[in-house]
Amino acid sequence: MTGSCLPLAASALILCAGGSNANAATTKASINAEGVSDPTATAGSQYTEDQTNAIGVASLRRELIGAAATLDGQPITNVKAVSRCQTVFTTKSNVTVTVHWNKVNNFAPTVDHGSATIPIDDGAGVHNFILPEGDGFRRVNGTMGHLADACESEK
Repeated sequence: MTGSCLPLAASALILCAGGSNANAATTKASINAEGVSDPTATAGSQYTEDQTNAIGVASLRRELIGAAATLDGQPITNVKAVSRCQTVFTTKSNVTVTVHWNKVNNFAPTVDHGSATIPIDDGAGVHNFILPEGDGFRRVNGTMGHLADACESEK
């Protein structure tokens, strides 16, 4: 998923999702509570993520869990970054799916009867994220596009 305006638009969308400074602090606290290191952490931390990706993963967590989204038919219970280009999604049945954003090519979501499906294929198989159509879906779609674009140089 490439395009000269898409990364900028997706970044703006993600940064808007972060909200005010108070919301950014809340997001940062939430990210740290989930085990993702502070973007300004020093050497010796498990994993240091840049601020844009940290906000993006926090947005995915908030939107997917809040919308009772499913992944391959199972409700999503957690979303966590394990590296800059890898995000782990956990389902209610305790299945984990790791998406390698640097291996994701173009993807095209579909909307049918108010339900949106985002098929993500990172070379290990297609995983279908399903959530209600609306603003949350558009934020998730934009964030996933941003993560794939941001990791494109690591293909």
